[in-house]
Amino acid sequence: MNKNPWEPYDTEFYERETKCIARGEDNGRRELPETSELSLSEAEQDIIDKIQSSINKDITRNESSLKNKEDRINELEENIVRDRFADIKTDLSTKLGIIFNNLENRLQNAYEEWLLHRREYNTFKTDNRLDRPYNHKSNIRKFVSLILVLAIMAVEVYANSKFLTSAMVGGASAAMTLSMSIAFINVFVSFLIGSSVARQLNHFKFSRKVSFAILLGLYCIFAIWLNFSVGTYRAMAESYIMETNLSGNIMDPALVISFGSMAMQPWNSISDLDPTAWTLVVMGITFAAIGIADGYQFDDVYPGYGKVGKKMTQDKNDYLDIERKAVVDANKEYDIVIKTAKDYEAADNNDRSTWSNLINECEDIYKGYSKWIKNIQIQILQHCIGHYRKSNKKWRKTGIPSYFSEEIKFNDDLLDVKTQFSSTYDNCFYSDHDRKEKVNGWDQLNKSQYNSCLGEVQVVKKEFDDKLRAKKKEFSIYV
Repeated sequence: MNKNPWEPYDTEFYERETKCIARGEDNGRRELPETSELSLSEAEQDIIDKIQSSINKDITRNESSLKNKEDRINELEENIVRDRFADIKTDLSTKLGIIFNNLENRLQNAYEEWLLHRREYNTFKTDNRLDRPYNHKSNIRKFVSLILVLAIMAVEVYANSKFLTSAMVGGASAAMTLSMSIAFINVFVSFLIGSSVARQLNHFKFSRKVSFAILLGLYCIFAIWLNFSVGTYRAMAESYIMETNLSGNIMDPALVISFGSMAMQPWNSISDLDPTAWTLVVMGITFAAIGIADGYQFDDVYPGYGKVGKKMTQDKNDYLDIERKAVVDANKEYDIVIKTAKDYEAADNNDRSTWSNLINECEDIYKGYSKWIKNIQIQILQHCIGHYRKSNKKWRKTGIPSYFSEEIKFNDDLLDVKTQFSSTYDNCFYSDHDRKEKVNGWDQLNKSQYNSCLGEVQVVKKEFDDKLRAKKKEFSIYV
């Protein structure tokens, strides 16, 4: 619709369209209408019909617009008065019920698993005469330990390969192979010894302590012997190879092979160790000691205590994860319904505002029509009829009919806006006071619905939280 639903008519256009002056002259020359005539002439009626035809087109156009607005107004009124929030409580209650049922089953299972492993833990603690809780090592702590193992293995492989290359007949490839083997024993095997054998020294049984202390001692002797053997072999082989290369003599393969046998008794050749060989020995023994210490501290230092404690801790974490997930899911559903309620509140506010604006637009059409039709009556109808009668009077020789002195007007139905738009007026016209009262009443209704909804969903959420606390108390791991 145009901004102005009632465009004013052009007076000159209707003078030309109705030919009021020319027809007045023509009828006047023919002495029409007769002096005794009491009703409008055919020409006058034709002028009125042409004007009313245009008026009817504009009325029809605006009636269509008003009908569309009325349909929208009715739709808005239905939306405003109905309770948008009616199903929110039920929906939240259903979703939280599902969450709680899942929680209840899973929480009970997790609790029973925890209870079982807790009994195993307490039994182990009693049987092994332990009066302290097990020392739980975090995943980050264990990850750092493993990184340390890999790092010192890499360092030893690199360093040993550099130190041994000059002493190996096979060159760098043979040195790398030997270095990897030695690093595997010094670091990885030592790590395993520390995590299994060394912890047995803490066992409450004396016989086990002695047995594993002997085993650990033998491994330490082995590690020391191995690293001294490597250092001895490196010193003897490098010395011989360099001497042969400098003298230009041919290398004796049998002698080179014999260095390996001689290195098996490193105590006989300690005096042959040069600084590089000593570095190789000290580095190997140090890395072996670090590997043992790292393996020893990887978990609880009492043998088997970390394993049973880990089961109980994992069950506790599973329990807490289930509880945490239920809380997160419930809060998420609660936040969703709160947002939905706010969206509905905004929709109600928007509908009331839209309704009020539509009523204002309808009011503009109604009020505009009253002013518009009166202007047409004066500026078009009376103007054209007046020109007709004036021209008629000018050219006739007989007297004019008596009704020429009467002012021409539209019929009352056409002038009355309520009658003209009876199908929409009662539903779409409100005074400013009535419109404000209606909007204020709806505002109070919608606020009451919104506040009631918030109160109901808060009660539902509180009931869920209370049930969750009760269930946690029933299956409590905090003992």
